[in-house]
Amino acid sequence: MAFGQGTGVMIASHEALNHLLSGNSGLIDRAASNWDASHWAFVELTRLLGQLSASHAAARNSAVIQPEDINACIHVMIDLCPCDDLARGGASRLPMF
Repeated sequence: MAFGQGTGVMIASHEALNHLLSGNSGLIDRAASNWDASHWAFVELTRLLGQLSASHAAARNSAVIQPEDINACIHVMIDLCPCDDLARGGASRLPMF
């Protein structure tokens, strides 16, 4: 499994995707609840996370994205995502697009 076109030829391990989805379910639920306003930003930022995680894995000489690669990069997506209320302690942000 991969992150759309974000990772190129890299793949993400089952453990990495499970870690990502289980650890950020609030963010995903918030994006889904306001999908019309946040879907473009959410999809693009998920691709960005895939690109950064793939680069991190490559720096470890691995073609497989692992949970530690996601952990090293996810702060970028969470800080930018308009659907994130977790980083601001529940404060709502207007959609980017």
